[in-house]
Amino acid sequence: MAKSLQETYCSEVRKQLNYFAAWMPNIIFKPGDFGTLSGNLFSPLGSLTDLGVSFEVGQRGNYTHFAYQSSSVKTSQLQSTIDVSGIQPAKSGLKIEFGAENACFMRLRGCVPIEIVNIQGVDLELLRLREIGQWQDEWAYIFQVQQTEKTLIGVSSTKNGSLELELNSPHIGQFLDDLSVGFKTTNSSDLATYIEGKENLTP
Repeated sequence: MAKSLQETYCSEVRKQLNYFAAWMPNIIFKPGDFGTLSGNLFSPLGSLTDLGVSFEVGQRGNYTHFAYQSSSVKTSQLQSTIDVSGIQPAKSGLKIEFGAENACFMRLRGCVPIEIVNIQGVDLELLRLREIGQWQDEWAYIFQVQQTEKTLIGVSSTKNGSLELELNSPHIGQFLDDLSVGFKTTNSSDLATYIEGKENLTP
């Protein structure tokens, strides 16, 4: 049986970035949310605060950038536009061809880990709740998320999926590295999921 879109996205992120993505990138979760985990897929039930468990959340580590694309994805530069002086290109175009169903293209700028800082205390409280039947063995909770400053994620619905962007720079390499170049979408086709430029996601 073919994998679902969510299963493909989650397994790709796990395999390539060594990080658990247990939900689709447009869904926002927070440290302390709990639910069931089936394979790579997380189904929420509530927050630990609903169970009377208190916890502290803080930032761990520095900002970083993630770049990943499926092996079938190919990028190419489109014709640049010239600035009014006629001296150099002011903008350029980028075409992304996915090449396979459920193929992923992902660029995450300014990722920072947000996590529960008193995990030991939380685990002890959950053990107590388990003893009185208020915490189930099949439940899991989120202790860390990667919160992004800027996001571009595309997942194709067919092998013909494509995306065209106009970049505010002639340097597509800079955009592909860290999304530090402004951009807008000019054309897209056969995309199952497309998230452009949104902040504070937890993909």
